[in-house]
Amino acid sequence: MARRLLALVVLFWLAVPVSSLWASEPTTVRVFQVRYRSVTEVAAAVQALLSEEGSLTVHPGQSRITVQDRPEVVDRAADMIATMDRSPDRYLIEVVLLQGVPEELPPAQRASVDARLKRMFPFVSYRRIGATSVDGVIGQPAAADLGEGHQVTFVASSLGISDDTPWGIPDTGNRIHLQLLTLKRVTTDPAGKQRSVEVLKTSIYLSEKQEVFIGAGASEDSTQGLVLILKATEVGGD
Repeated sequence: MARRLLALVVLFWLAVPVSSLWASEPTTVRVFQVRYRSVTEVAAAVQALLSEEGSLTVHPGQSRITVQDRPEVVDRAADMIATMDRSPDRYLIEVVLLQGVPEELPPAQRASVDARLKRMFPFVSYRRIGATSVDGVIGQPAAADLGEGHQVTFVASSLGISDDTPWGIPDTGNRIHLQLLTLKRVTTDPAGKQRSVEVLKTSIYLSEKQEVFIGAGASEDSTQGLVLILKATEVGGD
């Protein structure tokens, strides 16, 4: 009789729905302030991320969203809100600096590059010097270190060209102008004195998702030089 009772208890436990077990998991509550997008639009996107135990409360008057769910779900909601609720004056640009060389580098040192680079420049292979992301604001100076003493600086401005321009530039309504785009290298001599050498200076127009390659060498037919790659992954918060 005791064995039969034990078996019934075990079977009853196994029959408990998985959702009932989840209900006992700890949850966390977080309040998000929405500044640049419609709070209802952001809330709709977050709602799709919630688990069965999650809840969402919208406060339209304060442009706030309260999310309660398991910690990992709330973290995903935070990432989505940060992505959606960006200022229209902000941008995010990925910057990569490569060195092109005249010989084939060992696989461990060789960077994998876009096939377009091989058509654009005479270098045999490339090595990566450094890479970074620049999260900046329109109109404010930006600077980023790229490794081995290299630094890139520029000022981004919005581009005042109408959306119906026939120039064929991709995403014509979502572009920025990188002015005074400068790549320099800072070296330090044995006495500790720093010396800054300007490698290149130019200005470019950059559309969202567009990738631009800029080469810098001693001459047009140099077999060794630097290649600066810029890609705007986000331009504004729309």
